[in-house]
Amino acid sequence: MKIDEYEFRGVPSELTDFKEDLFNLINFGKLSHQVVTTIPTWTARNGEAVLYISGNEKRWYFYLNNTWNLLSFSTQLINGWVSFSGTGTVAIKDSFNVDSITDNGVGDYTLNWTNTFNNVNYAVVSLAMGSGGTATLTAIVATGNNPLVGSVRMINHPFDSAGQNGNDGMVITVMATGNV
Repeated sequence: MKIDEYEFRGVPSELTDFKEDLFNLINFGKLSHQVVTTIPTWTARNGEAVLYISGNEKRWYFYLNNTWNLLSFSTQLINGWVSFSGTGTVAIKDSFNVDSITDNGVGDYTLNWTNTFNNVNYAVVSLAMGSGGTATLTAIVATGNNPLVGSVRMINHPFDSAGQNGNDGMVITVMATGNV
């Protein structure tokens, strides 16, 4: 027996909606939900849910106690990462959410994000292998306007370096996470 072969006549819309839900449960073993591209603002029934998708942003909205609530999720826990060579011409080996890298001088780089962060309070971590094959440290440049929502400036130098002298890295890796 398939429920879609039966017709509901002269019944309220709630029962028609119920028929559609029941149809999906019986025939497919799951409930279907509406996918929307605008944030829901309409008055709904308690328990109504929609999936909101806009670009890389995905949220599950559900209506409870006359309020739209949301669960936001991402398939990417690290909001930006890159592996690049800093010797000679900077070359990105692989990346996520990194648009480009600016070479500011020896061991001095600015990473430009494809999708900007919501604020400057994101976390950045980096490690590198120096041009001589030794481990080096990449540190965020300590200025009042770094990082920015759209970029972060970093200097790569040897661990034992007392100053801020830059050192081009053979392989430099950077990860950042925060609100995007």
